[in-house]
Amino acid sequence: MDWATVVVSLLLIGVSAILTVLHIRSRHNEKKLFCAERFKSRFFKKQFARRIQISLMLGITGIAMLGSQWLPHHALLFGWYWLGITAWVLWILLLGLVDVFATHRHFAKQQHDQWIQQVKQPVPPES
Repeated sequence: MDWATVVVSLLLIGVSAILTVLHIRSRHNEKKLFCAERFKSRFFKKQFARRIQISLMLGITGIAMLGSQWLPHHALLFGWYWLGITAWVLWILLLGLVDVFATHRHFAKQQHDQWIQQVKQPVPPES
């Protein structure tokens, strides 16, 4: 048994569980603090879904890594299994990048809209 793989697997599963709980709590707390309109927005629904998906996928990765300990040591099977885990991790990274870019785009647009509103306001006459 490879203890390094077991430790990393258990860490991933633990991080996944913590992130999932934190995302759900954060969503619940923010619903109480902010107006309901914000949470009806498509962006925040998609952001929450992306982040929950990534968190759960990290846990599945940990389980898959842990499961590799009991695979028969047939070279081809072992190679394909780890290639699948690697592809899965690359997909998680891609989803994370999509979340970063979507969040940046959303808040940049929001900032731009606020700037436009400020520019449109009439300038008070100087006395």
